[in-house]
Amino acid sequence: MRATLTKSQVDQLSIVDGIDRHRLPKPRADSKIAAAAVTATTANDETTNRTTIRPAPVSPAPDVHYSRPRKGPDGVLFVVIAIIVFLIILLVLSTKSHGEQVYVLPVLSTPDSLSNGYPPPNRFVPGIKPTDAVNPVLTNILNKMERMDRRIDAMAKDNDSTARRNQNQTSSIDRRISAVSSASVEAVVEGTEAISNCLIQTHLRTVSSLNGIHDTQDSIITSLAGIRDFIVAVLTVLVLFGAMVLNRCYPHALRSLRRPFQTGTPKAVSPISTQLTTALDYRHTVPPPAETLVRLLRSTHDNSDLQIKPSVSPIGWRGGFRSDKGPYRTNNQDYGCLFGIGDKAVAGVADGVAGLPAGADASCCAVTAASSHLAYYLGRNPTEDELPDILHHAVLSASHALTGKALRDNMHGMRTTLALVIATPKNYYAESIGDSKFIVVRKDGKVEVLVEPQRVPGAPLNELAASLGPVIDGDPQSSSLPVLSGDLLIGGSDGLWNIVDDEFPQAIIAAVQQFNGDLQLIADTVLANLVEETDPLRLPCRDNLTIALAYRDDIQGGNHV
Repeated sequence: MRATLTKSQVDQLSIVDGIDRHRLPKPRADSKIAAAAVTATTANDETTNRTTIRPAPVSPAPDVHYSRPRKGPDGVLFVVIAIIVFLIILLVLSTKSHGEQVYVLPVLSTPDSLSNGYPPPNRFVPGIKPTDAVNPVLTNILNKMERMDRRIDAMAKDNDSTARRNQNQTSSIDRRISAVSSASVEAVVEGTEAISNCLIQTHLRTVSSLNGIHDTQDSIITSLAGIRDFIVAVLTVLVLFGAMVLNRCYPHALRSLRRPFQTGTPKAVSPISTQLTTALDYRHTVPPPAETLVRLLRSTHDNSDLQIKPSVSPIGWRGGFRSDKGPYRTNNQDYGCLFGIGDKAVAGVADGVAGLPAGADASCCAVTAASSHLAYYLGRNPTEDELPDILHHAVLSASHALTGKALRDNMHGMRTTLALVIATPKNYYAESIGDSKFIVVRKDGKVEVLVEPQRVPGAPLNELAASLGPVIDGDPQSSSLPVLSGDLLIGGSDGLWNIVDDEFPQAIIAAVQQFNGDLQLIADTVLANLVEETDPLRLPCRDNLTIALAYRDDIQGGNHV
């Protein structure tokens, strides 16, 4: 057991050993001083009668380190040497006299031994026993040191037991926290799973209910559709049966349906259309276009609703129109018109669909209804912005007229093409359905298409993409172009455009120069030449032919070219 001695304790040890503490060198601040816990006992030696200080058997010799002494007078060295010799003599005498080993008290080390870094060897003092009393102060100190050691050991044991208790408590708390956390997490997970399962079950029941409702709804709709179809079929049979009975018993009763229905604006059928429908109350007899134009002019002569009356020759325009059945057809299913209203020119071309029994009647009826519609609404002096709508409703009016004539005359196959053009001093406006075509030839010879034929790509020429009838097949198309000085408007049916080539517009321009701008003569001459064409390099004419020509009258004669 090691202990650290204070300065007073070192002084006492020095006095006991017979060494003056004032003669010893002072230790350095960093030196280590160790003292052995010894037990001071006194005993009477029978031989030497001396008191011996013996070390405790349980404590090793302490290490006492001093700094290197300063060089002093020779008396100090002499005293040290004398003490060492005295101790050696005592050791020898003790060994010889008793023949037993005695406990020794560690003496102060010399500076040389301290400089080696290890404790000096124990020195034995002969004749001194452990029971001898040496110094009660030192004994008291050593006892206190032992008690302090015992207390330190007890405190260490208490600390160890306290640490173990703390560790056990910490482990217990950790286990409790882990158990509580695991239980909480498991409870949360189980609650979440229960809620999820409940939601899933609710969703499945809702979906099942909705599917049942949808199935019930579908069955109800199917039943209602079947009832509706049955009612429609019964009503259709009854209507057809009633119409057959009415037509057989009262053949003229259906003639009261003379005014066709019309949707959109204008809402009412023009009076001119009513008069022309009454005038054209024929059965399989198609009047020529000139007769229809005369009837149109007569029906509008006394009409006070019109601000501008139609005329054969429009103001500021020259024109020509001609239609022929061709060398191979027995009847002419083409129809058209060309007239003027103020400074506007109106041109129309229709071609009955081939293969249907009422193609000629359909084209005549469509042109007549559209012409009367345009004459009525253009006669009220509309603005330029209203002209496209007027053209569109003219096509619808023609469709309604076809419906009325089919019901009135019990005719089937009422289907035709129709192309309408309004030429103003500023613009050309067109509305068409079918395969008729209109072009504009500019003064520099450039050709611009105003009305493009509606045909099925890759199909034969007589297969249409759109046509007009009681039910419109396809969609009408509208277009417009500006009017320029020196323009020539050329229009016609498919029978004309199928047999002419790209040089045809230039030939018409040459004819205008040749015939001094007489477009009617040019139209007659062109159709006559096409009908009598015998050139094997040209396509022979096997269809009806119709041509319409118009240009501004401010171009004098051949000045167009």
